[in-house]
Amino acid sequence: MAHGAGNNTDNQHQGSKSGSFKCRLLGSGTTDSLSSAAQGIDVYAMADYIKIPETEEKVTLETAANLKQGRGKGTQAWKSAYEDVNGALLETEADTQNESAALDARSDIKEAIKKLLLPKDTTDSSHIEEKINEIFGSKEEEKLKQLENAIDDTIIPAGVAQSDNGQRLGNINVEDKLAEILSYYQLRKNKTLVDLKKKLSNTTKITEPKSTEEKEKVCNSKGKDNKEECKKLAKYGCVFNPKGDEGKKCTLSEEAKQKAAEKANKEEGEATSKASDKKKQEERKCG
Repeated sequence: MAHGAGNNTDNQHQGSKSGSFKCRLLGSGTTDSLSSAAQGIDVYAMADYIKIPETEEKVTLETAANLKQGRGKGTQAWKSAYEDVNGALLETEADTQNESAALDARSDIKEAIKKLLLPKDTTDSSHIEEKINEIFGSKEEEKLKQLENAIDDTIIPAGVAQSDNGQRLGNINVEDKLAEILSYYQLRKNKTLVDLKKKLSNTTKITEPKSTEEKEKVCNSKGKDNKEECKKLAKYGCVFNPKGDEGKKCTLSEEAKQKAAEKANKEEGEATSKASDKKKQEERKCG
């Protein structure tokens, strides 16, 4: 709302009230302004940034210093806005500052390792240096640069985060896009972990001996008539009997035999029950 033509060559905030360049948008007089009668009080606009005086005078603007400090009539909103923006800028600057030093001298790396990789009650700083060497190969600054370059050169394939083409990770600087990429890989990692657990569970079910005879064979073959080897098979119920037959000194305990038999009977009963239920369902369909 600043003017610079005609009678207002000094770039006033309010245009002339006479001549060829009239502007009464912020006028406070009694003719062609806010009202045909005197206002009686000053009028403030834009959270008290603009003051329209009650008399027929030009408007005035609150100073930047007063707005920052919240001085003046009702300028607290400007102060709060200034503090929020200024605080965000300072915080961003602190978050993105570049440290150039040996890795064991960088507080950010040391703090991250202490919180994420070391036991809670660890106070010995030598453990931090050990972890730095373990992760980076050495504590020289160049090692971190090499790792950062390797990460930046990672190609994010097409299709990830709705991308049509493969992109170099270091060229992506939009936070929303980076967040999508992170979510994608976190979900993929979780799925891989779930799949591996299922595979391991299925493998265990296949390889774990079930019947008494199978468990007895495991004890005999892997125990090898050796007391120490037989101890390693205790989870299968194997025990060492020095008076046992040759090749069968490592044998299945009586307790384990009983449990195996009970389990086998239970499974057989469940299988029979399921078969019977299925047969009844088929008979009902036919009936």
